Amino acid sequence: MPDNEGRGTVKATVIAGIFAVIAAIIGGIFLILNTLCQQGTFSFCAASTNKTIDPIVGVWNGTAKSSVSGTIPVTFTVAKSCTIGSTCGSFNLPSIPCSGTFRIVSVVGNTFHFLAENKQGACSAGTAIEDSLTLLPDGTLQYVARGDFGETRGILKRLGP
Repeated sequence: MPDNEGRGTVKATVIAGIFAVIAAIIGGIFLILNTLCQQGTFSFCAASTNKTIDPIVGVWNGTAKSSVSGTIPVTFTVAKSCTIGSTCGSFNLPSIPCSGTFRIVSVVGNTFHFLAENKQGACSAGTAIEDSLTLLPDGTLQYVARGDFGETRGILKRLGP
């Protein structure tokens, strides 16, 4: 008489294993898509938000504390015609020196996540993990950059439109 009970247990184990593999693959796909969306790779990611960058348009200036360079001057210029996913302006940290352009890749609340591009000077070698500008209740802009270079954080004031 064959042992059908043992075969049923094996089938259930195999089916559970297949579902676990499928769930892991789907989770991996969502992780990859989320990462690519944060980098601005797909235009549909930016289109999924109705946020505007209007609140941070203008020239912003201030100082930031860098874990590597101490206190440094920082300037951001945010273009009026910017849309999420496109190049939005420029940044300059002259004492490092470090400059380039940036692209807003997502907006969460009052925080504008960006990707630094066309980097020149000392920052061209660094890899950022997180770059953001957050509009604070007092009308200032908090700048945060984290990466293999450490952390840079500061408060910027609007100089003009």
